Amino acid sequence: MKDFLEEIKRNNPNIPKITKYIYLGILGLIGLLIINSIIKNPLILAQILVLIISVSLHELAHGYIAYKFGDPTAKIAGRITLNPIKHIDLLGLLVPVLLIFSGAPFVIGWAKPIPVSYKILKDNKKAYFSVAIAGILTNLILVFLVATIIKFVSLNIVLANIMFYMIQINLILAIFNLIPIPPLDGSKILESFLDYRGKLYLQNIEKYGFIIIIVLLYTGMLERLMMPIYNLFLIIIKIYIN
Repeated sequence: MKDFLEEIKRNNPNIPKITKYIYLGILGLIGLLIINSIIKNPLILAQILVLIISVSLHELAHGYIAYKFGDPTAKIAGRITLNPIKHIDLLGLLVPVLLIFSGAPFVIGWAKPIPVSYKILKDNKKAYFSVAIAGILTNLILVFLVATIIKFVSLNIVLANIMFYMIQINLILAIFNLIPIPPLDGSKILESFLDYRGKLYLQNIEKYGFIIIIVLLYTGMLERLMMPIYNLFLIIIKIYIN
């Protein structure tokens, strides 16, 4: 926890004191809720850990592929690492935790975006697409690996529930990130096929992207958009497992 708070402090050197106290208050309240909920249902801890691991691997994949295409930015920033503390975004962790507590039908979360200098990537168009889709493919590979474990390994009910949640959260992360709203991966995938003007248009609306996503989430539009695709994937996975 100390390392996590130090990481936040380093990444937000000019944060006002009152904001720090608000963050600490929110963290304290959520900490109490987490402890209370874990006592009642220990699987919640597993859900939070699975989420942290999944979003961290998602971002790590972006950085690793960018590095392979000649961009050392993520490596220099210390982001090509399995250490989740380097990847955790405070808001991206708080939102899914609150969704878990509220009993939401699906949970979304995110990590800090990996810094990528697209202009210095080798084979720019191919690299742009590869870096953009790397996180989504990582989540889908995790879904396949976990489904394969369920298929061939006999698991007790607790492990089976954790494995199913890993499938669920990685499917949701993959589908969510396919949405072409900046800064989601879908917008970067789309950018890889656009000319300069098209890229500039998407980049200009990025500052409104988070607001758009929150509105879609609050109005239920995000769920209506994602659930049909999610359910289709679940059917395919169940057929594969059985």
